[in-house]
Formats: sequence, structure tokens, C-alpha cells
Amino acid sequence: YNSIVENNISAYALYGSGARTFNYDNVYNATGYGYGGSITAGSNSISSGSNFVSVTCDGSAGNDNFSLRSGSASINAGDPSGAFNDTDGSRNDMGPQGGPEGGWN
Repeated sequence: YNSIVENNISAYALYGSGARTFNYDNVYNATGYGYGGSITAGSNSISSGSNFVSVTCDGSAGNDNFSLRSGSASINAGDPSGAFNDTDGSRNDMGPQGGPEGGWN
């Protein structure tokens, strides 16, 4: 729920066996294959890239900024249930900084 999976290099962003539907998620792969195997997107899922401010993919999370870029499709796109609201009370953002435990940098 409310997750972002963004991949630019492999065949699928998510691949698995066993029927599973992901809802209120953003799964994006620049090669065009978001879901594979028996994993499918739910009706409230999106597929949009360039979500984060700065991710280097160099193996060190210390120099990455997982804040959402201004204009990201993942802003206010998470589950609309009040239990998932962001710390400011608005509809939650997808990704690691959204929801009631989000807001960290």
C-alpha cells in the first residue's frame, strides 16, 4: 500500500508468483514492464517515473533524497482513508515519507 517502485534497468519493476494485486501504488519501469508473473496493478495504482528528488543508485543511501519532486504523480495519491493521512492531515503521499509516520528527511 502507498509504495513506489521505480526501476530503469531490468525487465520488470515487480515480478512474482501467487496472485497478488497492488493498490494505491506507483510501479514504474522505464522499459515499459511494470508488473510481471501473476502480479497485477489495482484500479487505484499508477505508473509514473521521476518521483524522487535525488537517488544515485551508488549503494549508499546516505546521499539520496527520497522526498517527492514537486509535481510528482505520487503526491496526494495514496489510499484516501484518514488512517493513512500525512502528518499535515492531507491525503497521504505514496512513498517512504508519506502517511502518519512520514515527514522525515
